[in-house]
Amino acid sequence: MGKRLLSLVMICGLLFTATACGNYNIRDEDAPPLQNTEENPFAQSEESGSLGALSHGEVNPARDDAHNVLPYEYKGGEFTLDYQFVAEGKLNNIGFLLFLDGKPQAYKINDTGGEYE
Repeated sequence: MGKRLLSLVMICGLLFTATACGNYNIRDEDAPPLQNTEENPFAQSEESGSLGALSHGEVNPARDDAHNVLPYEYKGGEFTLDYQFVAEGKLNNIGFLLFLDGKPQAYKINDTGGEYE
């Protein structure tokens, strides 16, 4: 009894799906009007070329004989790393967020005696 009922429900569902997705055409006269799309504001932009460039990395990383960068050793306390960051062009509002193991870390810039950022 249960298999017959399930088969009947599936056949009815298949018939409904087949008829709902049948030949359904909309005449061009009945089609809704096209939406007004604004012109691309970037198409008439005066900017051309690059807005700037970013580069960053350790100043002189320690390397092994195969020229691979060696891992850093941490012996507790404050960790010092000579790091270089260069922003050229119109990229003047760039800042840093430093995360270790998913946790934000405080850092100092250019002065080991200064305040943490």
